[in-house]
Amino acid sequence: MYNSFIVRIFVGAYDAFTLAYQGSILKRIVDVFKRCILYLTNGSIFISIFTKGFNVIERSLFYRLVSSILDLGTNIFRKLNNFIKKIGEESIVYNSFSKLFGTNLALVRSLAVFVLFFAIGIILNNLIKGAFSGRSYIVSFVLIIGTTMVITLGDGLEKLLNNSFVYGFIMDLFTIDEEGGDQWW
Repeated sequence: MYNSFIVRIFVGAYDAFTLAYQGSILKRIVDVFKRCILYLTNGSIFISIFTKGFNVIERSLFYRLVSSILDLGTNIFRKLNNFIKKIGEESIVYNSFSKLFGTNLALVRSLAVFVLFFAIGIILNNLIKGAFSGRSYIVSFVLIIGTTMVITLGDGLEKLLNNSFVYGFIMDLFTIDEEGGDQWW
């Protein structure tokens, strides 16, 4: 069966709709329209250009010109990418981005720092304006506590998440069983 509960629901719904559609009046009407369209388009050169193995479009001068330009653009971007990779290791910006977003843990820490300062900014903004909004303070304090825990846990964060039942349940909702069972695709 499926490891993902959501996928299992969608597959069951699809099977139910397919079974209901097979004997429906709608299927009979669609089949009549389909036969009429196939009869009317039988022998059409215009339809055969797009549906058959005609190479009329591929042999045209315009197609060759456009594909040559696109190939040239692809080669230029590929060479530019290789050049940037060569000089990028010495770049301050490249090194900064690779340190901030290079690994999953670094990405989580960077996002946690952003959310921490966002929450602090909300509190400071409310204090400067003199506005008291109890809910925004509560949410801000929860965000500050949560992000502080994420930042201080560091390397133990991945181990903590892998051992968490809530995280495992959420991941199982969207993970498909790859070691057997029916394939949904």
